[in-house]
Order: sequence, then C-alpha cells, then structure tokens
Amino acid sequence: MKSARIRIGGGGWVKEALSLIAAVVFLGGAASRLAVPIRRAEVLADRDGVSPGETLSLAVRVTLNGEFHVNSHNPSRDYLISTQIAADSAGELEFGEWIYPEGETRKFPFSEEPLKVYEGTFQIRGTVKVGPGAAVGPRRLILRLRYQSCTREKCLAPKVEEIPLDLRVLRAGSATRRLHHDLFPSTTP
Repeated sequence: MKSARIRIGGGGWVKEALSLIAAVVFLGGAASRLAVPIRRAEVLADRDGVSPGETLSLAVRVTLNGEFHVNSHNPSRDYLISTQIAADSAGELEFGEWIYPEGETRKFPFSEEPLKVYEGTFQIRGTVKVGPGAAVGPRRLILRLRYQSCTREKCLAPKVEEIPLDLRVLRAGSATRRLHHDLFPSTTP
C-alpha cells in the first residue's frame, strides 16, 4: 500500500488556499469598516478654558461615512428615531439646551414620502455653564449621541455613541484663548 504525500510549498493548492483566506479576511475587514456610520464625532469649544460663573459655547461636529444618513432631530414620521444629544449635568457644570440643524429633505427607495435627514457633516450647538463655586482643574464629561443610521437600501439598529468633552476650569479672571474661529465668530469688534 502506498502512502499519500502532501506537498507543502512550491505554489500548490495550499498556497492558493492561503491566498484566498487572506483575501477574504482583508475584504471582510474592509467591508466592516465601511459599515461604520460615523467616521468622526467630536466636541469643540469656543475657548480653551472657562472660569467659575462663565458659560462655554460648544459644537458637536459629526461626520458620517459617505453612504450613510441619520434622521434629523425632528424626523418626518413619529416612528423614526430622532438624532439627539444627552449630557448629564455634573454638579457645578450645567448644560443648556441643544440647538440642532434643520436637516435636508431626501427621497429614498424604502419610503413613500421624503424624509428629513442629516448627511455628510453636521453640527449640534450647545453650552455648558460652570457654577460660581466650581473647583479649578480639568474635567472630562461624556456626551451621548443617539441616532439611527441608514443607507439608501437599509437601516441599522439605533445606537448611542459616547463623545468625550474635556474642559479646564480656570481661576476667575484667567486669560483664555479663542478656538475654532470658523465655528464661533467673535462678538466683539
């Protein structure tokens, strides 16, 4: 009886199988990256610090991957999941009301009527007020962005994205530097 020999190397079927496996893993990884709706979410402030008793202006900037959109804050239908920011006031830090963009009206194959959505990059505006007795030092707060993302063909399950907000509480009268001039134009001449 002859024994069967398996030849490893030399470009045989093993090499082809390994190449195929590598291609599937690579393409699978690329497909999963494309399926992520939010490319970037960040909180931007108008200044690099805030003193007790002052208010800091904020912009939550969200950039979606190209194929995705999310429902606006006031969606076209009651059953649609609206995009919302939530933040717990933390003792001496109190968040004001959030201001959402209007959204764009778009028609999609899965809906009989047009929907109000956000696409590309959009911003949600807000403020955080530091109480008069706040201790000096750094703070890290977490904002929660709740949304439901969709492509032209399908919608994903609703999701909550946590976005960190780092801020510095400074001594009263400390100088601060203005940031993001394009988002927060100066109100003084």
